[in-house]
Amino acid sequence: MAADDTLSTPPPGPSTPTVPETLSEEQAERMFAEMNEIIRAGEETRRLRTEMIRLLARSGWSQEKIAQLAGMSQPAVSKQVTKYKSDRSADTPPPTVDLSLDQNDTPWLEGRLWGLAEEISAAGPDSARCTRFLHAIARGRKRFTPQTVDELRRLVEDDLLRHRTELPGGYRAAYDRISRGLDVPAPVSPPGPTSSPAPVSPPGLVPTPGQPGTAATAPAPASVRRALARQVQRDHLRHSG
Repeated sequence: MAADDTLSTPPPGPSTPTVPETLSEEQAERMFAEMNEIIRAGEETRRLRTEMIRLLARSGWSQEKIAQLAGMSQPAVSKQVTKYKSDRSADTPPPTVDLSLDQNDTPWLEGRLWGLAEEISAAGPDSARCTRFLHAIARGRKRFTPQTVDELRRLVEDDLLRHRTELPGGYRAAYDRISRGLDVPAPVSPPGPTSSPAPVSPPGLVPTPGQPGTAATAPAPASVRRALARQVQRDHLRHSG
């Protein structure tokens, strides 16, 4: 009897899945979106670092110390400081930056909220609802806008309610103060008369609890005030327990 040839004949059509020759539009879009997030976050962080270098230099910190703390070469730090001096008019004394905790301008309050959220996340990174939001901020997927600040406020309040027996009472008190300030923005005061800058205290950015903040003679952008308030708030919560 003749052998059955049908058993050795492959079925019609390709025997293996077709491998696409290139990425799909959706795949490429996701990849570029992720790369753009990282690039944008990096550019914003570099700008913030530049402002902080200038702030510290105007506060009396030596370029050697700034370079050491920032992990940069002294010539790179010197370049940033020199550029600021050449850009600023010598006839316009810069206002001071107050580092006291309770201030009512929006960037400062946003920074305090940011710092509070980070301390809540550090206390329970796997259970805090605000953790994912903080990751998005770090990656550049979210920025501080009225809408995102409202979102963060809701997440922080929910975490405070869900973990009220675990978190120190000072966390809730800080949130209540921040929330009241954000609900009623402080009026913008006209600039006061120009005067010579006050003598600079010994170098130091974040005051220890119970001590006045070190004033830095700098017209700080919103991003810098937000970053300063974030650090001041975190240190205050850690020291106050």
